[in-house]
Amino acid sequence: MASLCNDGNGRWRIVPLVDGERRTIYLRNMSERHAQRFKAHVDGLETVCASDLPLDPDTVRWLGRLNDAQHEKVARAGLVASRKGANLADWIEEYLSRRPDLKPASIEKMRLTKAKLLGFFDGQTPLRRITKAQAEDWRRNMSAQGISEATVRQHCRNAKAIFNNAVERGLLPESPMRGLVSASIAANNEKYVTPEESQRILEACPNLQWKLLFTLARYAGLRVPSETHLLTFGDIDWRRQVLIVHSPKTERHAGKDKREVTIPLALKELLREAKGETAPPESPIITLSKNNLAREFKTILERANVKVWPDLFQTLRRSCRILMEQYVPEQTVNLQMGHSGATGRKHYSTMIPDEVHERLRKGLGEIAQKTAQKCAVNGRSEPKPEQISFVVDSRNSSVFAGFPHISIPGGGIRTHDQGIMSPRL
Repeated sequence: MASLCNDGNGRWRIVPLVDGERRTIYLRNMSERHAQRFKAHVDGLETVCASDLPLDPDTVRWLGRLNDAQHEKVARAGLVASRKGANLADWIEEYLSRRPDLKPASIEKMRLTKAKLLGFFDGQTPLRRITKAQAEDWRRNMSAQGISEATVRQHCRNAKAIFNNAVERGLLPESPMRGLVSASIAANNEKYVTPEESQRILEACPNLQWKLLFTLARYAGLRVPSETHLLTFGDIDWRRQVLIVHSPKTERHAGKDKREVTIPLALKELLREAKGETAPPESPIITLSKNNLAREFKTILERANVKVWPDLFQTLRRSCRILMEQYVPEQTVNLQMGHSGATGRKHYSTMIPDEVHERLRKGLGEIAQKTAQKCAVNGRSEPKPEQISFVVDSRNSSVFAGFPHISIPGGGIRTHDQGIMSPRL
């Protein structure tokens, strides 16, 4: 705990212990009450430095209210980062250096956001000079460049994370990015890869490896390449006909590091052919390089005479879910795909395949035909009145009382509604 010394005439010394050394913070023109409050927050910062705990919200707000001179005194004591060196470019790099937990793909997305920020703001701009109005201008500028709304929102989410960390470390009183609209939305992509297109694509694949990759994405719903390229032959349970899929994207969630996926018939024979007789369990199933997968797949689509669609491999995974939903319960689909029901409904279940529309048309046609045949047998063009069912309760009983053809022999109305039955008993 820091000590507080009164030097008289409104001058105070706060002496915290930081990294085993005593540091001194000099204060001037301050009452004892304000000096005690200052010391209390310094005690909190001292504890944070010793234990690597996050700053509490009160201390964050207090740091944000300090003027530059007071904040610099706290920074020189080694309790917080200095505002002087907190320009935009340096802070983004410092933030990324503190995030070893991020996946390579997430780091790449953060760097794309950095490029967008530095393309609009001067990299030497102090963080505190960036206003909410400028943040809104930055967002509008991205939209004006023709960037999709989904991508703009992703950049805004990344920028919020960068600036929120600056707030948490006391460099900013609040984030200028706070009010930006950034909630994720489904991409504007209605493409569904039909079974006919899938067959043509399989026939156009140049080798077994590409057939495996396509089938894993289109019929098993695996993420390319993060999940497909981790599969080994040891992950195949031949007895139960399932794949053990390891998922880097969801491994940070308890129990979500891997999942079981049913092996579809389209994939089973390809896996047997790839395994052969001697493939060891630790051998990877997919040996294609992760580099240039999209470019090579576009070539395959052109060879199959299939129009290239956006989000190449994500669309295959999405098509898998849409097809799967027609046959199995949603909870099973979610477990197979490795995401929540909310994510599935928002980003995947956005259309109905043409083959399902065709089945629905046939089903409705058969119902209409059977109804017409039944009416013809009864010699009528419509069902008899007594065959019509109504939901009758206390709210609409007076309406139905005017229709004698739905009354029940005995003078009553058949209903479980006590609002009707009680007066008649």
